[in-house]
Formats: sequence, C-alpha cells, structure tokens
Amino acid sequence: MLDIGQDTVRFAYQDYADGARKKEMDLPGTEFIRRFCFHILPPHFRKMRRAPLPPLRSIPVNRG
Repeated sequence: MLDIGQDTVRFAYQDYADGARKKEMDLPGTEFIRRFCFHILPPHFRKMRRAPLPPLRSIPVNRG
C-alpha cells in the first residue's frame, strides 16, 4: 500500500498482462477490502502449491 486516504486506498501491483509492468491503482476502501478478502482462506483450509508437471517426453508410452 502506498497511501491510505479518507475514502481511497492507493497500492502498487504488477500487471502481468502488460509485460509485468509495475502500476498503481486507487480504489475506494470498501472495494479494496472486498478484493483483499478473496485472498483469505476459510478456517481449516490450507494453501497448496502445485508441483510442475514433467515434460510429456519423459513419460513412457506403452505402444504394445
């Protein structure tokens, strides 16, 4: 977060659709909290990281 005003929140983010350029955005406080809450997991849930899949060439193919 860069600045918290009376009604707005200014924060920095990376826009990966635009070549990972750093940008700034102003949002009303209620909208910022709404978007932030999407990142909070419910109780007893765990964040899982996925391992990358091996290349298809490395998987043996049964051709018989």
